Amino acid sequence: MTEVRIPPLSRTEAEARKRTILGNPAYEVKLALEDGNEKSSFRSEATITFDAVAGSSTFIDLVAESVEEIVLNGRPLPRSAWKDGRIALDGLAAANTLKVVANCPYRQGGMGMQRTIDPEDGSTYLYTQGEAFEIHSVFACFDQPDIKGTFDLSVTAPADWTVAANTLETKKSVAQDGATATWTFDRSPVMSTYLATFLAGPYHKVTDTSYKYPMELYCRKAMAKYLTPEPTFQTMKMAVDYYEKRFGLPYPFPKLGLAWVPDFTFGAMENPGLMTFVERTLPRGAVSATQLQYQINVLFHELGHMWFGDRTTMQWWNDLWLNESFATFVSHRGQDEATPFKVAAVDFATRSKAAASAADQKPSTHPISVPVEATNEIWSNFDRITYEKGSSVLQQLERYVGDAFWKGIHTYLVDRAFGNATRDDLLKHLEKASGVSLARWAKVWLEEPGINTLRANFSSRNGTYDTFIIEQGAAKKEHPTLRPHRLKIGLYDLTAEGKLVLRESIPVTVDGAKTACRELVGKRTADLVLLNDDDWTFAKVAFDPASLAAVKKAVQTLDSPMARTLCNSTLWNMTRDGEFPVREFVDVMCAQANESVPSVLESLLARAQTAIRLYADPAERELLQGKLHDTAQAMLTKSEGTPFHISWFEVFLATASSQKDIIHLKHLLNGKETLPGIVLAPGGAAPADQDMRWKILGKLSSLGAVTDSVIHREELGDDSVLGRVQAQAVRAARPTAAAKKQAWKELMADGITIAEARAIGQAFWQPDQENLLRPYYGKLAAAITTWNDRREEQTLDNLVSYALPLQPDATVVKEISAALDVPTVSESVKRQLRDLRDDIERALHCRETNALGVKGSRTISDTKQ
Repeated sequence: MTEVRIPPLSRTEAEARKRTILGNPAYEVKLALEDGNEKSSFRSEATITFDAVAGSSTFIDLVAESVEEIVLNGRPLPRSAWKDGRIALDGLAAANTLKVVANCPYRQGGMGMQRTIDPEDGSTYLYTQGEAFEIHSVFACFDQPDIKGTFDLSVTAPADWTVAANTLETKKSVAQDGATATWTFDRSPVMSTYLATFLAGPYHKVTDTSYKYPMELYCRKAMAKYLTPEPTFQTMKMAVDYYEKRFGLPYPFPKLGLAWVPDFTFGAMENPGLMTFVERTLPRGAVSATQLQYQINVLFHELGHMWFGDRTTMQWWNDLWLNESFATFVSHRGQDEATPFKVAAVDFATRSKAAASAADQKPSTHPISVPVEATNEIWSNFDRITYEKGSSVLQQLERYVGDAFWKGIHTYLVDRAFGNATRDDLLKHLEKASGVSLARWAKVWLEEPGINTLRANFSSRNGTYDTFIIEQGAAKKEHPTLRPHRLKIGLYDLTAEGKLVLRESIPVTVDGAKTACRELVGKRTADLVLLNDDDWTFAKVAFDPASLAAVKKAVQTLDSPMARTLCNSTLWNMTRDGEFPVREFVDVMCAQANESVPSVLESLLARAQTAIRLYADPAERELLQGKLHDTAQAMLTKSEGTPFHISWFEVFLATASSQKDIIHLKHLLNGKETLPGIVLAPGGAAPADQDMRWKILGKLSSLGAVTDSVIHREELGDDSVLGRVQAQAVRAARPTAAAKKQAWKELMADGITIAEARAIGQAFWQPDQENLLRPYYGKLAAAITTWNDRREEQTLDNLVSYALPLQPDATVVKEISAALDVPTVSESVKRQLRDLRDDIERALHCRETNALGVKGSRTISDTKQ
């Protein structure tokens, strides 16, 4: 199967085509699919009925292996009309009918028509992924978001398969020989081409017709035993009920469908009526409370898209944030208001905002609303800025305009129903609803990159503030824009018992370099001044010296999980900036071992591990890792029977290194020892947690404590797509030159899938195997260039993301710089490389400052400016 190159569509071309094509085309699509992998393509027949400016010319998109027939208004067109992914259409009438019959490619990498052969039973699994500019490799179409259409789909395939699409099946006709059948589906509502989807293969299917909308779940047969339909259906119902009430509008599509599909590129995709999810979100064993919350969040996110993205769609890809920022924003709000997880806002602050803050300080940062001149630029914007920063800014916008925010959202969705929208459409409705002008707000928040730093500068007399000024600066001098911030200032006091207690939280508006906060003058001085209390705005916050001392001493005593999260995030920023010693950071994190919110605890533990691995003085790394390991070991017993037990075990596993640890992990695998709440040994009444077994084997492998025969035996016991990939990863983790050589060969192979690249890449670059890995540092520039020349765009971006090392080493920096100098390397890859180089340089800076001894508490932005 060869890589497919998708020629880009420019915004200018799309705008011109939109002026030519009038209204919404109607697509009748007929596909003929076969079992197995003998053929590289499938038959695709599309009949498109559309109106146009009479006498005009345009083109329709099609990527195919070959074209059999092109007929426009009864007139056959020469096959030469098809060239470079387009069919030229000349002399259009006011009303037109175009028929295109082609042989379109099966693909790998999770795009277009994905084909996966399950190694467990040889079954063929197919599904389509159309976003962003891919569905025209399945059938001919005007593939741009603002030329919406209706879709009538029929699929001919083996009769024993399951076939599903955006809409409900109306008929299944079995051929006379009984070998094949044709499935016909209802006409779809009006939607953008990239949202049209279907799946085919021996998928396991579960239905529920008890709800007001029919519901369907799909997964591979091998994954059926892990499917828990009722909780999933219940979450779908909660989300739809919540959104219907929140938006004041009914669910806009005829059914609710969700499919877990193999070799998927993304986490999930919002296809109306048939959402697709990556298989790793269907766990094969016990999950932590945070992992469960994440799964619910993803489902709320995709269902939020049914209104933001599917019903109302951005006009062009520069407003991708109208889809993704909103879905991220409403998914967390929905969790807090409609599910048992009432800490989604804390989770958002802990993870989403932290990720957005880090991304906004990288070289690749960009405006939330960013110009996209052609479709080959789109993938660069599926990032933390578009998702997490965009949603953070929407959170601030809600505070900025007040209660009228949701009224404006409702009228926006009504006005642009089943149509397209721009940023200005949204702002117009919010301005009308609130009476607040948003022109300047939109410019500084949506059109300018970068994050601000806020710090309190105050003086006091007789125990009260006589001046209180909030100073606003730029975290990076390259992005100096200052913004208006609506936020709260929390005043916290240390009690005689050493507990930090909130006395008062005061709303203020900050604008400009210095804002005098008269609301604070005369207030009794606090031990902790927490800017952005309650997390209203998007900004970095700096502690004054007294507040830093109070946080170091007593952050774990704060009653509010949001306050704890905000304080910890500030400490994390200081650690990443080389201003707070890693050893002190680890001490503060371990002091919070009894954290009561799962997502906050897991964030603390993840940050501690990252700080040790990347930012600590290498001479201290073993000592700090041992401290974290000892904490995890102590908490394992204490956390039995709680939602935190799995979290602590995973930290114990990640930091394990001694012979005693190795023996314990082996005993868990063979049943000589047990782990409460998790079944690990096979052969019992309940199935073994296969995902956790692979994690344990991966750790043992990295320590050189697993033989080939053990890995092979485990692979035979998990003979599936996931098992095959995990076995590759476990082998890649081994601390031997031969293992690294083989893993490198697999990373370089043309046929590697995204799932393989993710698993092998993460296992290959082990943090404690620098001596084995150093020979590969010098091969990185050549590898990047080779990948770039052989891969299609999205596969390439994922490969670079997963297969390159975050290894703090000067040679890696040199190799990345060399790849950046290669003219043929794509701009999207260069953006990733610049970010990776920046991450490595940050880590090297932190290691140096920790080795020398971190002094002071100023932010890195101060020293650079």
